[in-house]
Amino acid sequence: MAPLGEYPVRAEARVTDTPGGARVDMSCGYHGGRAGDYLLVAVGPGGQDQQLATWRVATEDTARISVGTALHRADIAALEIRTPAGKPLLRWNP
Repeated sequence: MAPLGEYPVRAEARVTDTPGGARVDMSCGYHGGRAGDYLLVAVGPGGQDQQLATWRVATEDTARISVGTALHRADIAALEIRTPAGKPLLRWNP
């Protein structure tokens, strides 16, 4: 995932089609000075958001998430990791 600024978060994501939509597998590492809360959001073709997951990470921690969505891979314009306030930190584009 591409950083959208200087943030202490790095991630890799993979999206695979399933019969009912898609599965997102993500690994997200945090290297900041304190714990943080994050959201994984799928952006659809029309710009609509679908929140896929939330998590809390501690300093020097890595979160591994596998989650399904009704969106098919071709219908996902982007994946974003955001703060709870909605600020995008990282973006994956197909």
